[in-house]
Amino acid sequence: MLPSFKEIFSLTEVTDVFSAILYKDCHECKLVKKPPAFLIDTLRAAAVYDYLYQSISWWDFLYYLTAQRQRRDVERLRSVGYKKVPDLLEQILTELDATLSPSDFFYTGKKVELCRQLCLKYKFEIDQCMNEEKNVANEFIRKSIAEL
Repeated sequence: MLPSFKEIFSLTEVTDVFSAILYKDCHECKLVKKPPAFLIDTLRAAAVYDYLYQSISWWDFLYYLTAQRQRRDVERLRSVGYKKVPDLLEQILTELDATLSPSDFFYTGKKVELCRQLCLKYKFEIDQCMNEEKNVANEFIRKSIAEL
C-alpha cells in the first residue's frame, strides 16, 4: 500500500455492493489490502443476480449457459443468502430437463421455444422473487463486515 493512501478506504467502510466494487478496484491499484474471500464471492453472486434481474435474462440463463455453469451460479446465489431465486431457478431447470428429451438437444428450436414458454409461465414468480431479494447481497456484506 502506498503511504499517501494509507487510510483512504478501509474494509469497515464497505457497506454495499457498490462500495465493495470500489474496494476491489482500489486493491487492483494496490491502494488497499486484499479483500476477504466472502467479498469476492458476494460480488460474483451479485453479478449473477444482476444478470438475471430482467426476466429476459432468465431466458439467456436457461438457453445459453451450460448445466455446469447454471449449477455453479445457483450455488453462488445460495452461498450469499439468496433463497427464492435459486429455488425458482432449480424448479424451472428441473421442468426444462424433464420436458426435453435427449434428441431435443440437437434440435435447438425445441429448446428455444421451451425456454420462452417457461419464462412466460413463471414471469410473475420471477419478478416477485427478484424484487423480494434485491437487497440480499448488501445485507450479507453488512453482516459479514460487522462480524470481522
